[in-house]
Amino acid sequence: MKEFFEKNKIFIGIIVGALITGGAIIISNQGKNQGNSGKTGFGKCVNIPELPDRSLKLATKIIDGDTFLIEGGYSVRI
Repeated sequence: MKEFFEKNKIFIGIIVGALITGGAIIISNQGKNQGNSGKTGFGKCVNIPELPDRSLKLATKIIDGDTFLIEGGYSVRI
């Protein structure tokens, strides 16, 4: 058994490193997914003004990947 580890220590090191890296990625992504609700993968929209049924607002500025401004200066985060 000792000979196996001696001959394959580089391969074993790569496998252990990959497992550690994969575990770190999974753990870091768990905190990001906590805000999602349900099975659809969509989170809850926040900071949206009350709008009459079927009304539309134009997005006037994209802040980042999930935040934008709509007409009237309202900030919407999805």
